[in-house]
Amino acid sequence: MTQEKPHQIYDKVLKNFFSIKYIMELFIKNFLKEKWTKNLDLNTLELLPNDFISKDLDNYYSDLIYKVNYKNEEIYIVILIEFQSTINKFMPLRILNYITSFYLKYLKQNDKATSLPFIFPVLFYTGSAEWKHSNEFKELIETKDKTMLKYVPTFKYFELFLNKLDRNKIIKVKNLLNQVIALDLSNDLYESKETMREIVKELIDLTIEPQVKEQIVESIGLFLKYFSKNNIIETTIIDQILAVNGGKGMLAEKMEKWLQEIKEEGIKEGIEKGIEKGIEKGKIIMVKRMLSANLQIEQIMEFTSLSKDEIEKIKQDF
Repeated sequence: MTQEKPHQIYDKVLKNFFSIKYIMELFIKNFLKEKWTKNLDLNTLELLPNDFISKDLDNYYSDLIYKVNYKNEEIYIVILIEFQSTINKFMPLRILNYITSFYLKYLKQNDKATSLPFIFPVLFYTGSAEWKHSNEFKELIETKDKTMLKYVPTFKYFELFLNKLDRNKIIKVKNLLNQVIALDLSNDLYESKETMREIVKELIDLTIEPQVKEQIVESIGLFLKYFSKNNIIETTIIDQILAVNGGKGMLAEKMEKWLQEIKEEGIKEGIEKGIEKGIEKGKIIMVKRMLSANLQIEQIMEFTSLSKDEIEKIKQDF
C-alpha cells in the first residue's frame, strides 16, 4: 500500500473538519463572501453522501457536498479541497467535469426533474505555491475569431486560497474555524503556540449540543495529531497548552488520550529517514514549505530545531 503524503493526510483532516455542520456554517458566514449567501437558510444545511464524485477526480480532490435552502429553493455547495503539488491550469475544466457529472447523476435520481439546481463550486487551495491561473473556463479556449466564444460555456468557480488569506484579520475573529485556519497560517513557533491556546480556549467555551461538541473535539484531535506527527508542534508544547487552559471534563480526557496515542506511535507512522544525516522526512517537507514562503533560515531553525547546515543542505536539494 502506498503511504500517503503529509499534505494528503492534511486535506483528509480538513475534510473531516468541514463535514461538521457547525463548522460549515462558520465557513459560509466568514469565508464565502457573496451577497446571496446572506440569504441562505443555514438551519437547512445538510451534508450529502459522497456518491456524486467522478472517479477521474478522486485523485485530485477531497470533496464535500452540502445541500441548503436559498429562498425556499434547494441549492448545493460543493467544496473541493485541492491537494495537488503542481498548479493545474486546467482546473476550470476539471471542476466543470465534476459539476456535469453531478448533474447527470442528479437527473438519474430525479427522472421527473424539469430543471437543474444551482451549484456553487468552491475551490479551497491549501498549497503554498502561488496560483496564477484563471478560474474561468473561457480563458482555456483559444480561437482567432472572438465571435466563436458565444458557444463556449460560461463557467467559473469561487476561489479560496489559504496562502492569500490575511492571518492578522482572521485571528481577530474569535471562533473555532478562524483560529484553526490561523494556526495553519502561523509564521513561527510562537504564533503556533498562541493560536493553539486560542483553539483550546474556544473548545472549552463552546456551548452547543454535546454530540456536536464531541464531533468537533474529535476533529480538532486530528489536527493536533497531524501537527505533532509532522513535527510542526512538539507534544511537549501541547502539554504546556493544556496545562495553561486546565482540564475540563470530556475535552481534557480526550486530549490526554490523543497525546498518549501520539507518544505510543512515536511518530514512526508518519516519518521516514530523510537525507544521509537522518533528518525526518516530515521536517524536510516543512523546511521546503517554509523556504517557498521566504522565511529566514534563522526562523526555520527555531521552528524545526534543525541546524543551519541541515537547512542549507535541504535548500540545495530543493
